[in-house]
Amino acid sequence: MNSQNPNFKIIPIESLEDFNLLIDSLDKNKDNPNDLIVDIKSESWQIIDLKKIHHYNIIWKKENKSFILVSSNMKMKKKDAQEIVLIRSLEEAIDYLHMEELIRKT
Repeated sequence: MNSQNPNFKIIPIESLEDFNLLIDSLDKNKDNPNDLIVDIKSESWQIIDLKKIHHYNIIWKKENKSFILVSSNMKMKKKDAQEIVLIRSLEEAIDYLHMEELIRKT
């Protein structure tokens, strides 16, 4: 379900089962979160409950960690994502995460 990097996790979401596993993982790791990129594949945006994710986004921000959604689907609007960082490609999300890391270190 997820790709590991020493500094952050990339979790692809392709189904409702993946989304439920994501929520379980977020709940288990909320006390010690890693920087996170959630890669929402194609039509999977339809099964994403952004209200559930928003709660964890707040926790990650309080811990000074990155929480980024990736969705190339134009139907997922930035306003729907509320305060969650929403980026259109995985490559851009990784670059954004690295920029956030640099800002935190200064």
